Amino acid sequence: MPEDLLCGIEKTLRLLRTLDTLQAGRSFTEAHMDYTWGKDFFENLVYDIALGNLNLARCWWQQVEASPALHASHHDEFWRTWALRIQSLGEPLMDDDRAALAAILHRWERENVAGTEAEAFWMPSPFPLEETA
Repeated sequence: MPEDLLCGIEKTLRLLRTLDTLQAGRSFTEAHMDYTWGKDFFENLVYDIALGNLNLARCWWQQVEASPALHASHHDEFWRTWALRIQSLGEPLMDDDRAALAAILHRWERENVAGTEAEAFWMPSPFPLEETA
């Protein structure tokens, strides 16, 4: 039994070590997630901004802007926050303002880790967006 646990831990650690870049994480989730209803262009928008693919992100932005989900009146705090976050990307994306986009993404990271057990260990690192500037 302890050997099985140790084997499982070692296997998991090997897998986690391969997820050392944003692109590796994206590829892993795309290969293992159930996209029964299709990929979400909101997700693609954020990934492509973070990866520095701003021309492609601007294409996704066209779909985002046309989406009723973004412009609906959200009564739930989660969805209101989500819509405001997505909308905050528009102006810096259209202005090709990489620094502003990176600042937004880093703020989201901090907000998402705040109050979790991971907060004590989390350290921000540059997005490819910042490295390709």
